[in-house]
Amino acid sequence: MAGRLPFHWIASNVAVLLVVIGATAGVAVYRRTEQQNNIQKKLWRVLLLLAVTAIFLMTRLGSIFWTYLPKLFVMQFPWRWIGILAIAYALALAAALSNRHGQWMRSAVAIAIISGSGISLVKKALWNTEDIFALQQAVASDKGFFGWPEYSPKGVSFFDLPQNAPRVSVLEPEGSKMDPSNAQIRLTQWTAEEKNMHVTSKEPARVALRLFNYPAWRVEVNGKTVTTLPNKLDQVIVPVPAGESAVRVAFVRTPDRLYGDILSGASFLLLAIMHLASKRAPDSMAAAFLSIPTMCLTHF
Repeated sequence: MAGRLPFHWIASNVAVLLVVIGATAGVAVYRRTEQQNNIQKKLWRVLLLLAVTAIFLMTRLGSIFWTYLPKLFVMQFPWRWIGILAIAYALALAAALSNRHGQWMRSAVAIAIISGSGISLVKKALWNTEDIFALQQAVASDKGFFGWPEYSPKGVSFFDLPQNAPRVSVLEPEGSKMDPSNAQIRLTQWTAEEKNMHVTSKEPARVALRLFNYPAWRVEVNGKTVTTLPNKLDQVIVPVPAGESAVRVAFVRTPDRLYGDILSGASFLLLAIMHLASKRAPDSMAAAFLSIPTMCLTHF
C-alpha cells in the first residue's frame, strides 16, 4: 500500500527512538547521582544493564544467543525486547523530567518528540481495518476464522480444515457400516470454553467437533473423562457408545497456567513484603528499589 511502512522498519525506528531518548535521560539522571545513596546508584546500574542487554539482543551481535540459548527462540522476534527496553526508558525519562530546574522545557521537548513520532507512526503504519469486519462476519456466520499457523497444533494447519464444516457431526466407527444419518445430535451449549451436546445412536459412533484438540480441552462422556481419537487433522473426535450420551467438552486450566498464577502471586507478595520492609527500614535495599519508580512518578 502506497505510503505505508513495513513493520520491521517501524519496530527498528521505535527501538532507536527509545535508545536515544532513554540515553539522553540517563545522562541527565547520572549527573544527579551524587544526590542518591549507594543502594540507589546500584539499582540504576542494574537498570542500565537491563537496557544494554535488551539493546544487544535486538542487534545482529546477539544472533548467536538466539541460536543457542534454550527457549529464547520462543520469543520469535528480537523486537519484542522493546518491551523490556521501554521499562528503562520510562523510568530514566521520568527521573530526568523530575528535576525542577528546566522541567517545563524538558517536558515540552519530550512531549513534542513522543507525540510527533506517535502521530507519524499512526499515519504511516499499515492498519488492516477491513480485517475486523471480515472477522465479525466470519463469527456471525458460524464459519469461524483462520488464525496464524504457529498457533495450530503441531503438524496441522488451519488451512487443512474442511470449509463450512458443521459444529458437530457423527462419523461411523472405523470398520463399521453404520449410517451416520441415523444418529441424532442435540447441541445445548457452544461457547468459547465449553461445548455440551446429547448424542443418540443405535450403534457406537464417533462425534467430530469443529475444534482442534488442544491439551486444555477435557472431554467427558456421561460424566466420565474419555480420550479423544487420533486423526490426521488433530480434530476433537469423541467415541460414544450406543444409546444416548451426554458429551461435554470444557476448556480447563493446565499446569502452565497454574504456574503462571503462582508466579504472579509470588511476585505480588514479594512487592508487598518489600513495601512493608521499606516502611520499617527506610535505608534498606527494598526501600531503595521501591524509591526509584516512586521518585520518578511523584516528583514529576
